[in-house]
Amino acid sequence: MNQMAWRKMSTLPTHSGGSWAVLRRGKLIPCSGLGEVMTYLRNWFPASRILVAAPDADRFAPPACLDDLCGKALSATRRATAITVISGLLLGCLATALFCLRPAPLQAGAALIGLFLVTLSWGDYWLFLRHRAALIERALFFNWIYSSSTSRRAMTSLVIFVLAIGLMQLLLQEAEGGFEPMFVRYGALYGPIADGQWWRLFVGPFFHSSLAHYLTNAIFLCSVGSLAWAVFGQWTFLAFLLGSVAGAVGALLFHGGTVDGYAGVSGGVFALCGLVIALGTLDKKSLPKGFAILVLGLTVMSILLPTFSSAKTSMAGHVAGLLFGLAAGALGYRGAIGTKHLQPPSPR
Repeated sequence: MNQMAWRKMSTLPTHSGGSWAVLRRGKLIPCSGLGEVMTYLRNWFPASRILVAAPDADRFAPPACLDDLCGKALSATRRATAITVISGLLLGCLATALFCLRPAPLQAGAALIGLFLVTLSWGDYWLFLRHRAALIERALFFNWIYSSSTSRRAMTSLVIFVLAIGLMQLLLQEAEGGFEPMFVRYGALYGPIADGQWWRLFVGPFFHSSLAHYLTNAIFLCSVGSLAWAVFGQWTFLAFLLGSVAGAVGALLFHGGTVDGYAGVSGGVFALCGLVIALGTLDKKSLPKGFAILVLGLTVMSILLPTFSSAKTSMAGHVAGLLFGLAAGALGYRGAIGTKHLQPPSPR
């Protein structure tokens, strides 16, 4: 596991010294003084790709690490949080008003997004990001995710995988004459599965019912998957594959009598979310303070929101994937601890 790599200051870019400098998205910006540096921090947030080096420093670091800039970093974080909270309130109020005038699932979903934005943003700030230590941890973590070769390798691998399953579906649809004939022959249809064709549980989840369905799952997989892979190792990809199957099984058990089949790797994506939540909660040093709680909140929102936008969404499949990921994370953590305990003591 790489859970300690992001904490090491030695992984930060080096600085030749002599003057203040800003490193923004990999671009070096020499600065004449502290005042000029401050201008780049107005919209700073822990996830911003901005590092700063003082004249006597040998490495760049997040602004919160520097005593001269800590106050500015905290105030910028407070400002960004306030903007998010206000945006959430405006969205929630507007959606609620529209829902009162003309009730519809879309307005209800938008109101739910507004509520979650306010709750998650304010809660994350009040509990964690208003404290310098937590702010530094969050900034170091995001900088490592952006810059580490492990993270880039994970993202590249997942993009190739996503493109491969998309191309596979296109070729099969072309060969079978469309999505429906292809899905009837290879998809996770509940009738054939109940008749003993269990292989469909392992193949069907990798088909998607529309381009929007495919792109949504692809974006979430690359985002959550690259994070899980970078921090906890490439074995998390196996958890994704099995989580996709778990999602199909969950949907089969709870929706088999009401819908025809199951498609999409969202069960596997939620399994990765569960994995991050479990390992991040059990291993306190693997993730920044409060990050597992933030992922939990975003996961709950992602499970609830689609039910307002599409009647075809399988909440049971999503929850099954999440539960599988939580269990896999707990078992993986216990296995890692057990392995450490079984190792013989090092010679002195």
